Amino acid sequence: SRILGVYTPKIRDTPLGELGIDAHVKTWDAITELAERTHGVVAAKQILASGGSWDWIRWAVRDGRLHRLRHGVYAIRGAASTYQDLMAACLAAGPSAGASHLAAAEVWGAEQIKRGLLELTTFDRRRTALPGVATHQSRLPSTEVLTTRFNIPIVIPALTVVQVADRAHPRLVKSVANDLVKRNWTSFQKILEWSIRVGGGGQGQEALRQMCRRAVDLGGHSDSPAARTLGERLKAAGVAPFEMDYPVETRYGVFLLDFAWPHPKLGLEYNGARDHDNPVAKRDDARRRAGLVEAGWRVYDANAAVTYTEVLEWVMAALG
Repeated sequence: SRILGVYTPKIRDTPLGELGIDAHVKTWDAITELAERTHGVVAAKQILASGGSWDWIRWAVRDGRLHRLRHGVYAIRGAASTYQDLMAACLAAGPSAGASHLAAAEVWGAEQIKRGLLELTTFDRRRTALPGVATHQSRLPSTEVLTTRFNIPIVIPALTVVQVADRAHPRLVKSVANDLVKRNWTSFQKILEWSIRVGGGGQGQEALRQMCRRAVDLGGHSDSPAARTLGERLKAAGVAPFEMDYPVETRYGVFLLDFAWPHPKLGLEYNGARDHDNPVAKRDDARRRAGLVEAGWRVYDANAAVTYTEVLEWVMAALG
């Protein structure tokens, strides 16, 4: 018969009474509690470990409580989640699999990656083929490279960027790296280390390494490409050594200056439109500036409308 669009083989129907009403209720409660943490999805192994049985699973499917998503993976009736399909794919692939590449980049917060991608990597040397899922294999130890995000097994951020570099255009790779560094999930130093460890000499990998080396060479981890370019210009011009992302304690909290010369208390900020051109950001910037001034700092502002030459002149004059 077909129930909820899922083929169910003809089996002996086990009456509810034979399985025990209390057992049914207890099992269902355990499964729904688990599903709340796993995007409404559960694996057959999890059901069996929670006190269920194959007869119970068949009953739950016939009753409409469970809906089969993949082999051995079921969705709870009425449950909905943005990452339900991705979670189901990870469960179907086994305990040594996790979201990876572009799918992982989106989960970590890469802004240019669309949602709904199904891509994962297995780390147990098994070949896994799942309909509608891009799957990869890796010899890296799963204990070192897998973590969780929203309870989804997923590749760590630095390695995710490196994986994207194998499949995407260098421009997209740079965007993903910037976004994940901006969210403090990783750093350019860690991304560079993983890129060297994993290897690969494609165009995307080489562009990624060059980007990371420039960021590391500046001594900071600014996520803004424009800010890093400004730092490179300052360094090339022979400006006195500076620190990036320098913490300054004020009565409003600790603020990070994009560029700082601590002893003269001189700071330079790059204000990109995306992060600073909105009412909330402008309020925060005003409070930030007041706190820095009270702490004795002189701060210059750079943005896309100001040339690098002008900024260099400001800094050189301020440093004498």
